[in-house]
Amino acid sequence: MAQVTTFRCDECGKLKTDANHWFRAARLELQRFVIVGWDSTLSDFQNPGMDHLDELHLCGMECAHKAMAKALEG
Repeated sequence: MAQVTTFRCDECGKLKTDANHWFRAARLELQRFVIVGWDSTLSDFQNPGMDHLDELHLCGMECAHKAMAKALEG
């Protein structure tokens, strides 16, 4: 039996569908915040020894902006 994975926006709670233009983001050590397109991998932005503190799933530009603003506020 195949397993189905669903994603929910960490900002607004919207469920992911095929038509959405989603982003992935991560707060990293050294006060870094990275946002990439959904199909990109956040591991491309990691240096050895730099672990993800948490990963976010974001449903679009508005939620990506909100998440970035929160990360910059500290």
